Amino acid sequence: REVLDHLSEAMSHTQYVSIILEAAEDHLVIRSIHDPKGTGFDATLRGVALPVRQGLGRLAENPILLVEDLRGASEFENLLTFLARRECRSAALIPILVEGIPQKVIAIGSRETAALSGNLLQPYTSIAEVAGSTLGRLQLVGNLSARLSDIESIAQFNQAISTETDLNRLYKVLHDQSVRTFGADIFFLIALYDRKSEMIEIPYFYQGDRFVQMAPYPVGDGLVSQVIRTREPLMLVKNIEQALVQMRAIHAGGVAKSWLGVPLIAGGDLVGVPSVQDIVNEERFDDGDLTLLMTLAPQIANAIRNAQLLKQTQ
Repeated sequence: REVLDHLSEAMSHTQYVSIILEAAEDHLVIRSIHDPKGTGFDATLRGVALPVRQGLGRLAENPILLVEDLRGASEFENLLTFLARRECRSAALIPILVEGIPQKVIAIGSRETAALSGNLLQPYTSIAEVAGSTLGRLQLVGNLSARLSDIESIAQFNQAISTETDLNRLYKVLHDQSVRTFGADIFFLIALYDRKSEMIEIPYFYQGDRFVQMAPYPVGDGLVSQVIRTREPLMLVKNIEQALVQMRAIHAGGVAKSWLGVPLIAGGDLVGVPSVQDIVNEERFDDGDLTLLMTLAPQIANAIRNAQLLKQTQ
C-alpha cells in the first residue's frame, strides 16, 4: 500500500493524465487517477475494473507500450477509450514488473498534439523499475515471514501432539492449528479409513464453529475417497464443479469453492484424510498451505495410529 501511495504522489506532479492500475488475470483495476483538468469525481473511480483482452502478455515483453491511435482496435480498448474521453491524443502503458510479471501498470495520457515518445517518458519507466524492484523485495520478505511462521506452526503442533493419546483431544489440536492457519470460518474434517471394511468414518467435522455428525459411508466417488484411492494430496481452489466432472467425482452437501485434503499414512497404511474447505471463496488455499499440511501429515498419522492402538489395548 505504501509503495502505491508513493507512486501516486510521484505521478501527481506531471502535466499528463496518469492512472495507476493493478493487474489481474483479465482486467486492470484503477487504484489512483491524476488529471490536471480533473474533478473530485476522479476519486470515486478507484476500484473500477477495466477489462483487457489478453494484453498483459504484451506488457510483460515491453518496458513501455506507446499508442498513438486511442480509438483503434487494441487489447486495452477500454483503458484507451477512457483516456480518449478525457481528450488525450496519445498514451503510454508502462508495466511494473515483479519477477517478470506485470503486477501494476502506469497509464499516461497526453493532450498534446505531438505523440508521446520513449525518450520523453524515460523518467516514468525508471520510476516503474524502482517500484517493481521494491515490490519484489517486499514480496520476498512476505514469503520469508510466511515460511518462518510455518516453521513455528510445525514446531508448536509437533510439541502439542507428541504426548497426546486421546483421539478427540488430538482432533481438537489439529482443528485449532487449522483455525490459526486458515481462519475460523473454514469447514474442517477428519476422515478415518478402515481398509478391511472399505468404510470411511467422520469422527470430527466442524462447519465453522458448528459440530456436524456424519454416519460412516463406503469409499465412493467423493473428494475424500479420491485422496484415499490415490494416496495423493488434492487441492481444488477454482472451478471445482468443472474439476469434479473431469474427475468423475461428487461432493456431498454442496460444492465448496476451495478444497484441500491430504493422505495420512503411517507404516505404509493409509489412516485417513484431514480436509479443509471454504464454501464461499475460491483460491482460499495455496501451495504453501498444501506444503504445510503435507509436512504435518506424517506426525498426524502416527499420532492417530498410536492413539488407536492404545485404545484397542484398554
